[in-house]
Formats: sequence, structure tokens, C-alpha cells
Amino acid sequence: MTAGGPDSPAARLAGRVALPLALAVLGLVVWRSAFLIDDAFISFRYAAHWADGHGLVYDLAPHAETVEGYSNFLWVALLALGRAAGVAPESFANVLSVLCAAGTLVLVQRFLARRLALDGSSVLLGTLALAAYPVFGVWATGGLETALFGLLLFGAWTLLVAEPADSDGDGVSSRSSETRLGLLAGLVGGALILTRVEGFLWIGGLWLAAFVALRRDL
Repeated sequence: MTAGGPDSPAARLAGRVALPLALAVLGLVVWRSAFLIDDAFISFRYAAHWADGHGLVYDLAPHAETVEGYSNFLWVALLALGRAAGVAPESFANVLSVLCAAGTLVLVQRFLARRLALDGSSVLLGTLALAAYPVFGVWATGGLETALFGLLLFGAWTLLVAEPADSDGDGVSSRSSETRLGLLAGLVGGALILTRVEGFLWIGGLWLAAFVALRRDL
């Protein structure tokens, strides 16, 4: 290989710094653009009332009609857990969102480096491209479930197209590994559906895309 090839010291260094640098970029974007959108306060109210023992209700007025005014059950449940632990939904939402965005960057870096086996320079560029993408960074806050949905969506994809850890071993071990991956993908897909009502459509699209991708690898 040449000094600037995919196996060069520079390329290997790029691969090692890809994730820390991408997380730093995300942190900068979040620091510059963190906000709470007004729609999020609907979820905050449901979460607070649930955590305070009133149930999943929006209005505490006597004889008020019970209305399911949210479409992000898992997000509301997580915010309610935070409220029960003493953290206000307004604060917990953005902390959780940033952690989900950071988790997505971790998954992307691992996917590029391990599943696609790209060289370090390509991994660096790919991971940085996502971290610096304005929409990704801005919606790492906001108070809504956007970052959680993105994490679950990409997580489901990586599980659906993952190669079994023992794919070169005996057939029984390979099938067992595939079963575990399938079960995990199902659990993540279930969480995706609970996070947004249209999640089942995304799961169907992911399954179809994974089926096509894996067929090409045969």
C-alpha cells in the first residue's frame, strides 16, 4: 500500500478518532442549537401526570374527558420514569435525546467500520457527515422523540443485516446466532412502533430493504 492508502498510519488514525471527533461535533451543534419545541409540552404534561399518579391524562379537572393526545407512548413512558426519579420532563427530554443521538453515532461508526469494512478515512468522513448534518444535530434536542426514533430505526437495521458472530462455524451455531439477532431486531422494532405510530411502516420498509440487501450478498 502507498503511504496514503487505506492501510496507512494516517487512515488508521482517522478510524480511531472518527467517533470522538464526531461526538465533539455533535456536542458543539447541541450547545449552539439546543431548544424545546412547544409540541413537546403535550408529552411533558402526560408524563408528569402519569408519574404523579393521575394516570395518562392531560386534564386534571373533575370529570374531564380522557383523551389520548399523544402518539409517542414509549417517549412519554421514559419521561414519566424520569419525573418519578425527580427529573423534570423538560430537562430529561433533552438529556435523553442527546444520548440517543450520540448512540446513533456510535452505531453508524461501528456499522461503517465493521459491517461495511471501510477504511479509517471513509469511516471518519461518514461519521462526521452525520454529526455535522444540521437536521441531525438540531433534533438531538427539541423535547420530542425524534432522536430516540432515529436510534431505534438504525439499530433495527444493523440487527437485520448483521452477520452472525459464528457464521463461519457449524450450521447449528449459525442458526442460533441468527435467531438471537432476529429476536433482538424484533424487540427493537417493537420499541420503534411504540415510539411513533408510523413505526410499523418503517419496520416493513426496513425488512424489505434488509431482505434485498442480504439476497445480493448470497
